[in-house]
Amino acid sequence: MGLLIGCKLAVALFFIGGVVCLNLNSSEGFSFGLQWPEFNAWTVRLSPWDAGYYLQISKYGYNDKSSLCAFYPLWPGLIYAFSNLFHCKQVIVGLLLSNILSIVGLWLFGKLILEEYGQKVSRYSLCFLLAFPGAFFFCIPYTESLFFLLVMLVFHALHKEQWSVLVVATFLLPLTRAVGIFVLVPLGWFLWEQRKSIRYWLVLLAPLSGYATYFGIMYFYTGNALFGFEAQKAFPHSPSIGNIIDPVGFWNSFINIHSIFGMRDALLDRLFFLLLLILLPFVWKLNRTWFFYTLLLGVVPALTNWFMSYRRYVMVCFPIFVVLALLLQKSSHKGVYWYYIALLVLLQIVTIIFAANYRWIG
Repeated sequence: MGLLIGCKLAVALFFIGGVVCLNLNSSEGFSFGLQWPEFNAWTVRLSPWDAGYYLQISKYGYNDKSSLCAFYPLWPGLIYAFSNLFHCKQVIVGLLLSNILSIVGLWLFGKLILEEYGQKVSRYSLCFLLAFPGAFFFCIPYTESLFFLLVMLVFHALHKEQWSVLVVATFLLPLTRAVGIFVLVPLGWFLWEQRKSIRYWLVLLAPLSGYATYFGIMYFYTGNALFGFEAQKAFPHSPSIGNIIDPVGFWNSFINIHSIFGMRDALLDRLFFLLLLILLPFVWKLNRTWFFYTLLLGVVPALTNWFMSYRRYVMVCFPIFVVLALLLQKSSHKGVYWYYIALLVLLQIVTIIFAANYRWIG
């Protein structure tokens, strides 16, 4: 726990220090749809890009025919609830919640791996995850902290067969991010692999109910249950199931590399996708339930979104970090892995600097 808190504080202080000390221009935030008065320069700097949309929803809710409807409701709903409960500004509540929830999620991750593979693998897994460039999103008001915590509750509940926790967590996942509904597949595999009786299969109704609730919320605010999907078209490279059956388009997107950190042409996103593909067979050997989770959460966003924000999506594929830790433990060339971690830390530092400068971070 000390390692987690120390790393989180270091990243958070580095980010806030960059915002405070650097003479940065955050005017781009105001041209990116953040128009309400509370979004001053400080708010924009501390809640870059999508975080600003979540804060705006937490303040005003969804508007009919607004692009804000592209974002899922649970995270802004939590910010709204706690900001009203404690009479704090949304940006402060968002930052605190993001860090607190991610610490709990990371602690559950370390605990799960500790029970499965021992202390050394648990420590190595945390090192790989915390060093990953996408780990920065655990520090700002994005959905990653909440989503990761719910995912770890799901797999911890499966490990312990705590069905009430499993029901709640799987219900909330589709209300957090669209890919949350994919929990149906690893959950179904677990039930089949463990030869559970039919009454246990009723747990599959939880994520379906969560998704139905999402559609109900969209209908309440817009009169169209599917308007969230329509709103996504307002954004570049909006996700589309049709992209999965467009191999030419996917290949053209894959080779469209013109930057390291860019929005749609980043080398990093392609490299992390290749890393995931390389590690998938190891995940298969490790745990089949984890494999189906990693396959869907790691591959589908790359196919539907054509790599936009991919470093965020791949970060929640926790089994790949466990595989890297196991390979490190068995390797006689451990230096290679520590060089890899050092490179990841360097990339995360650059990500933090970009975030403080309101440049694209994923």
